[in-house]
Amino acid sequence: MLRYLARRFVIVIPTALAVSFIVFVLMELSPGNYVQRRVENLRAQGVKVSQEEADRLMAEWGLDQPFYIRYWRWLRNMSRGNLGQSAVYGRSNLDLLKEAMPISVTIAVVGILISWAVAIPVGIYSATHQYSVNDYLLTLLSFFGLGTPVFLIALLLAWFSVTRFGFAPIGIIAPEYANQPWSWAKALNLLGHLALPLFLAGLTGTGGLVRTMRNNLLDQLRQPYVTTARAKGLLEKRLLLKYPVRMAMNPFISALAFVLPAIFSGDVVLAATLGLPTVGSYMYTAVAQEDPYLAGTLLLFYAVVVMTGTLISDVMLAVVDPRIRLGEGGSR
Repeated sequence: MLRYLARRFVIVIPTALAVSFIVFVLMELSPGNYVQRRVENLRAQGVKVSQEEADRLMAEWGLDQPFYIRYWRWLRNMSRGNLGQSAVYGRSNLDLLKEAMPISVTIAVVGILISWAVAIPVGIYSATHQYSVNDYLLTLLSFFGLGTPVFLIALLLAWFSVTRFGFAPIGIIAPEYANQPWSWAKALNLLGHLALPLFLAGLTGTGGLVRTMRNNLLDQLRQPYVTTARAKGLLEKRLLLKYPVRMAMNPFISALAFVLPAIFSGDVVLAATLGLPTVGSYMYTAVAQEDPYLAGTLLLFYAVVVMTGTLISDVMLAVVDPRIRLGEGGSR
């Protein structure tokens, strides 16, 4: 087990360096740079910008240095916790992350918990009642959740809320409460705005997880060890929960590599539709308005989170399924 964990930790370091280099190359691929585009836009609007001022800005942002020096300085600043400054927002990238992280994590974590709390028991029931009426009904609902765009459901529910209750669930809180001290009215308004995003965040992943749980459990129920356990007289409920369900949960654990980025970024489409200040919305703005420093910082952040999630899922899989940690050394 220790050798397995050590190998996983060692692989993370060169992978992180390679990813950081790729991210920086992607930042440099766009023609020109932010200062040049900014100066050209100002001149197009009739604002006079001297060449001396343009050169000063280039030196201030370090864009007059060679590629390898800029990469090394960017990597060194990242390792020290200096994530740079956003050219669009004019603020520290770290401050933007701290500002958007609470709402991103809240929406994503609650959404994931709702998805798992619904998908696992529904998938178990659907697999153990294969081809029944309820199985077909649950399958239909799962495909509906998979095939319906989340932004369409968000728009329909927001329209229904406005027309029926006069409440617009847009943003994180109503403007009249934004600068007021905390009170019961402000807390209730916040919860009212969070209700729709939390529901939609749980809805988006439930359909796929139900299908995954059902199919994996059906595959496990056909394995020889299940037949052997039944022949020995093991109770069906105990057999189901102790072996097949445990093995069918492996894809849920493996999905941590992709769940963690979702937790820290939030659903970009959902955030754009409902005007939520999540990390994903900052990423969308950075790409749309060509802010390479903010976009590169967030992209590297996502990559590190993916690698962290992969490492955590590997460790959890090794704990849950001994076949994984013993695979290289054979049976012991």
